[in-house]
Amino acid sequence: MKFRIWTIFWAFALLASAMATFGFVVSAFACLLVTGFWTNYYQSKRELISVLLVMLTVIVVVSTLMLSAFSTPRYVVRRFVCANNMRQLALSILNYESTNGYLPAQASSPPDHNHMHSWRLWTLPYLESSALYDEYNMDEPWDSPDNVKVVAQYRYANVLQCPSYHSSTKGTHYFAIVGEQTTWPPDRGRQFGEITDGTANTILLIEAPHKEIPWAKPEDMSFEEAVELLISSPTEEYGHEVNAGFFYKPVRGIHVTFVDGWTQLIELPISKAAAEALLTVDGGEPIDRDNLTAHHRPQLNYARIYSLSVFLVLSLLPVVKLRRKPRVVEADD
Repeated sequence: MKFRIWTIFWAFALLASAMATFGFVVSAFACLLVTGFWTNYYQSKRELISVLLVMLTVIVVVSTLMLSAFSTPRYVVRRFVCANNMRQLALSILNYESTNGYLPAQASSPPDHNHMHSWRLWTLPYLESSALYDEYNMDEPWDSPDNVKVVAQYRYANVLQCPSYHSSTKGTHYFAIVGEQTTWPPDRGRQFGEITDGTANTILLIEAPHKEIPWAKPEDMSFEEAVELLISSPTEEYGHEVNAGFFYKPVRGIHVTFVDGWTQLIELPISKAAAEALLTVDGGEPIDRDNLTAHHRPQLNYARIYSLSVFLVLSLLPVVKLRRKPRVVEADD
């Protein structure tokens, strides 16, 4: 196989289309297979070897596409754990409501005390964490020396952190949304009867890993912060990637948990009207929760389809040269 100008141009074009289709590692492997096949074809005297190499190339490419579509990478497992954490928190909140007749306040203090404590601490007994609840001193501030020691030594923080994000602190990734119009009024616990939009249409908790605070601190998100989070496009710092397959565009979203306990990954961004409708308890807006699913309508990645088509055409392009000039095989002496 002679390396002329057209050959060099063909090799660079093949590599570029492969990188646009498969990424760096797989593209290098795919290009080596294609160039290796044509080099062997020009140099080999046995047609069977060439046919086998073609078959091997096709099998490897197809296998790569199939694995990308059906494999379960680690980030999917981490996303599942993250959603399960929020379900556990929602269950503890609902059990609190079942016992007391109202949802926990976002921050409250014991009778005759001024020290505010987070809802996360009040719901500890409903997370099978009564021992920690008994050890924690509600008569002292959440960040008192004794309470800090209690909080630091407990594994409960794992339930409040999403494994998809790296965290070096005892912070939480899940928050209540505080506001007069939300599930969490600033000064009391809300009753189910006040949620006229329906418990299936109102957000209870929201995932916001970039707003990491100590899990025992009585601080959460404001209504305005939550709206801004939902209407903004997520970055790699937060949000989970959902990939419907090799030929589809990946999307990113965050988990939200509704008052009925259902946890869902919604694609971001959503409209401001939709965000406000999900966060308010009595706005009366119609909500189709199914349409919020991050993988509800996957979109074809036409750029990847185009680059794959170019790669396949370039892979077969040397056939044109062969048809113009048949290969001559020297006879054995």
